[in-house]
Amino acid sequence: MLANLGPTGADLMEDFFHAGGLRTLLAERTELIDRSQKAVNGRTLVENLEGSEIFNGEVIRRHDQPLLPNSGLAVLHGHIAMVP
Repeated sequence: MLANLGPTGADLMEDFFHAGGLRTLLAERTELIDRSQKAVNGRTLVENLEGSEIFNGEVIRRHDQPLLPNSGLAVLHGHIAMVP
């Protein structure tokens, strides 16, 4: 877990933006990105991420210093809204 964002996290999206945003977060995990695929501008995503910088290491952590060693994203699907 490299960022702890609201509504239940410690930081707001505004903090995330000023710390470097999604571009910087993705740049921390380039080893997980398919380097062969081109974006609409003709460059790869990794090439587009070059030069990104973390401006606040407490909001966006480096991949070797995560907030939690194991975390992830839970995707809910189905008819959750229809449960009585």
